[in-house]
Amino acid sequence: MAIQSPSPEQVRAEVLESLLAIERARTEQLLVLLGEIKGLAHDERISRLIAEVVEAPAAIAANEAKWNSQFTSTSDDQFAEMASRVRAQIKAGKTRPMFTETGDLNKP
Repeated sequence: MAIQSPSPEQVRAEVLESLLAIERARTEQLLVLLGEIKGLAHDERISRLIAEVVEAPAAIAANEAKWNSQFTSTSDDQFAEMASRVRAQIKAGKTRPMFTETGDLNKP
């Protein structure tokens, strides 16, 4: 039985799902950061953490602009090739879930 290639819509849906997982990870990191700020004594660490939070929106906007540029310049064939490589890595056992069964970020 021949393996059928996914449609461009399926490939785009898989890419979007991956991006949403990345956003969930960013949210998790932000919540951890805010928890650290709340628990810190007033010292240089709190200043550093506050600076990271203040600079984060600009960094996120720049990152999103980069991603948008890359996506709009990527063809359906390129997306299909990326998805094919990802499926091969998954099949070969070279990947692991981003999140644990309880929904926590799966740390290395």
